[in-house]
Amino acid sequence: MDCAAMTAANAETFGETITYSPYDGEASVITAIVNRAEYQDEDADDGTHIIKRATVTVQSIVVADPHLKDRTTFDDEEWSVYSILPNGSGDAWILGVKRAVSIEQSRPGYRRRRR
Repeated sequence: MDCAAMTAANAETFGETITYSPYDGEASVITAIVNRAEYQDEDADDGTHIIKRATVTVQSIVVADPHLKDRTTFDDEEWSVYSILPNGSGDAWILGVKRAVSIEQSRPGYRRRRR
């Protein structure tokens, strides 16, 4: 089995339906492998958010030219693409995605913009 066929088989076996939205085009529903084990939390600079990160693997025949402004939606949450790496055989992209989650416990706007 060649690498492209293996990638397709992995997507079929382990993949799930997500929405992929290129920054300059129409959103489409695709099958991708979402790695939730990669979730990482980090504090945002202002202390009111954490940044969640995950990876999404998409076949290059499905998403030929990903960009950093693209978005994915899974688990009813929108994620921004912040990194793009080809897999070892070049038949898929490993997309680093992130989203900000509010952790502020007070009313919105309580923390004013710092000068």
